[in-house]
Amino acid sequence: METIIVRSCIKPNLKRVLLLRGTAIAGIGVILLALSGSFIPPEHLRIWGFPIILVGGAMIAIGMLPYRRICRKEDVPDELRVLGEEYIQYRLWGKPVLTVPTKSIASMKHIEGGYRYGIAMNLRHPIPEKIVIHDPKFSDEKFHAQSAKRTGYDLFFPYFSRQGFTRIAFLELIKSPTE
Repeated sequence: METIIVRSCIKPNLKRVLLLRGTAIAGIGVILLALSGSFIPPEHLRIWGFPIILVGGAMIAIGMLPYRRICRKEDVPDELRVLGEEYIQYRLWGKPVLTVPTKSIASMKHIEGGYRYGIAMNLRHPIPEKIVIHDPKFSDEKFHAQSAKRTGYDLFFPYFSRQGFTRIAFLELIKSPTE
């Protein structure tokens, strides 16, 4: 069986919401800089000028950072690779992060609610075969905790479409019910 590659995709309405929210926060930073430069006397700006610039610049950066991340995800999408019928590998920014044995997957589901969508997996307990972590910087415990908090599932891979899910959902059908 060949390798099946499913790439993440960013919905246009998610980009629009992040752009509007980011522009509002960045706009507050710009207004802070403009008003303080216009109305605060120079003797006060000697003391408060640097902190005002830091706060205004931080608001501009914080406002536009989520939109930039999403745009980078479009350029270098995350991938779920089905390796044979044995493993599903998650690749982040083009590098393998973790590999989940299909024996360890109890169920898979596509979740779509609000601006959060993706593929969720519940693992068998106890896990028959360990999940392989490829990136030493990747925290398996943190990933599990965030997935459980956001979706209630053991693993959640964001920004994967329903169409991508249907391409890998056949793995659930392949597994025998006695496993």
